[in-house]
Amino acid sequence: MKILIGLSGGVDSAVAAYLLKKQGYEVTGTTMSIWDNFLPAPKTKVNDSCLGPENENIETAHKIADFLTIPLYVTDCSGEYKKVVLENFRNEYKEGRTPNPCIRCNAYIKFGILPAAFLRNNKCFFRFVLSADFCSCFNSFFWRQNGTP
Repeated sequence: MKILIGLSGGVDSAVAAYLLKKQGYEVTGTTMSIWDNFLPAPKTKVNDSCLGPENENIETAHKIADFLTIPLYVTDCSGEYKKVVLENFRNEYKEGRTPNPCIRCNAYIKFGILPAAFLRNNKCFFRFVLSADFCSCFNSFFWRQNGTP
């Protein structure tokens, strides 16, 4: 059975991918790129932050995928991230509210845009789409309804 996993470069997703592969699943990893490459890189290092040039995280994800001998694809979600997460953050902040960008990113980017963009760009089908924190099962009817094989 084919499974697509969000491979962030962290321990949780690495262990999840390892366990799935060990159990005999055909695992493919994807990691999202959300940094707008037209923006200048921050002058200070932003390790462990969600928004910043994620080169180190992507490199780590590639090392993990190489170690596990699974394919890894980088999926560009920068445009969607800007619209869905950053614009909402700005608008909420302007209104005097405390935004939580992680909730919007998890709900809309990780489990909506990331798998859909990956599948659209790579023309393949996976029975399950997972991250280390959550699991989402999409049956083939869902993907066919949304224009993906």
